[in-house]
Amino acid sequence: MDIEFIDKLDGRKKYCQIKADPNTINHDDVTTIKNHFNGIRNLARTNNLQIGLNDLIVGVF
Repeated sequence: MDIEFIDKLDGRKKYCQIKADPNTINHDDVTTIKNHFNGIRNLARTNNLQIGLNDLIVGVF
């Protein structure tokens, strides 16, 4: 993950994958991002942490 932060609105930790490129997201990027998010969810499950779908973010510049 590129950035981890605490959301001011809900107080939950968010994990953000950032993309900044003229061709921001292609098929390979989607697969990579999905794998990163699955890794975070698996690690959270191992450590008994609750991570919801709204806690995983793709930031596009």
